[in-house]
Amino acid sequence: MNAPENITQPINPAHEVLMKSDSALCVEDVARAIVGKKPTKADIKPVAKLLKELADLGLIEMEPRAGGVPFYRLIVASESVPKTLRATIEEHEANDAGEVQWLAPEDYEMPPADPVLLAMANKMLGERLEGVAHVLRGCGLPLLADASGAEDLQPKVAALAGAYQMALADLRSHEACLEAKDAELLAQAKVVVDLRDRLDALTRQWEADTGRITADLRAALKSRSQAINESDRLRAELATERQAREALQERSDAVDVKDAAVGYLIRVTKRKPRYVTQPERARDAALAAVRAGAGRAEVLAVVPVGVARRGAEWRGSNPMGKGD
Repeated sequence: MNAPENITQPINPAHEVLMKSDSALCVEDVARAIVGKKPTKADIKPVAKLLKELADLGLIEMEPRAGGVPFYRLIVASESVPKTLRATIEEHEANDAGEVQWLAPEDYEMPPADPVLLAMANKMLGERLEGVAHVLRGCGLPLLADASGAEDLQPKVAALAGAYQMALADLRSHEACLEAKDAELLAQAKVVVDLRDRLDALTRQWEADTGRITADLRAALKSRSQAINESDRLRAELATERQAREALQERSDAVDVKDAAVGYLIRVTKRKPRYVTQPERARDAALAAVRAGAGRAEVLAVVPVGVARRGAEWRGSNPMGKGD
């Protein structure tokens, strides 16, 4: 036990926590025991003040550990505190509560010096200074690498505090820079998300348009194929009709000429034309002329157009008839 078992009234909450603990505690552990949960910076600050009060009264000692974190334990029981000192503490607590209390005149008298207590105080002070020097040596600053408890540590503590303030300012500057970068990244992320949404919408629109255009193109190709097939069919039918019409026309022309002709004229080069009434005789005469040496013999059908009669009358003839 750090404190005797006969201590019944703690000086402050931090003192009460240390009285109940079997091992040294750091500031955060003491604050956690007081508030009953994980302490915040606002919770740790008043606890540090309570520990400082106990240290000023010489009731606790500090144990530097790994990382330079100080741990505290009790070294004096509350019953061994002089009455004048206890009165001073009570007055200090009353002043903090807004109540002013006046001490008796005898309470202002200094007790006689005790060599043993002075030696203990000097030893404790030396150990505390050596602990502070140990913490300063472990802070990592080259200027404080040779700190010891036998010298004045105030300039070195001031140097450590200045380095801490500079590091804190640098950290805050980096935090501000990081916050600015975070804000910039957030804005860029919003832009990326917006562009992705727009790209998705455009992709969906493109897919819909592509599907519609593809369907229209397929329908147009199908219609074009059907139109080509229909055109080929109509072209074939037209060719067939044309051939049939030409054949019919040829037959019609042949029939018409033979039916309308009243005679035939055989015309041979360098010979007088010859007129016959039968087509067979005209054909035979033309062939005979060619066999006789004529270069060419033409058979012309004589079709009546009209008749001029006495009295200056003109009467048209029926082409299909054989004369008047």
